[in-house]
Amino acid sequence: MSRYMECFYIDSNGKELQINVTADFEDSDFTTSIFDSYKSHETNIKDAGFIIYLRDPDGDIVDSMPICSESFSMITGEPVLTEKEYIKIDQRCNK
Repeated sequence: MSRYMECFYIDSNGKELQINVTADFEDSDFTTSIFDSYKSHETNIKDAGFIIYLRDPDGDIVDSMPICSESFSMITGEPVLTEKEYIKIDQRCNK
């Protein structure tokens, strides 16, 4: 297994919610270079709606990047859902 990226939604209370949006590529170096290519989308954590973590194969955080909702959609190709919908996803992830 190689490094991978995992996205979380940041709710109105500042809590990170799991949303089942991940990405991994052929090897750790390539995954890291993709993550680094998104750095131009990084925003202040106070303005962020999402955070992307770069994780090592054991799940430990290597780097993180807060991003806005528009960047989340552009990077992941996923629509931005409502907070209520993200809460439901997080609850399913944590069963």
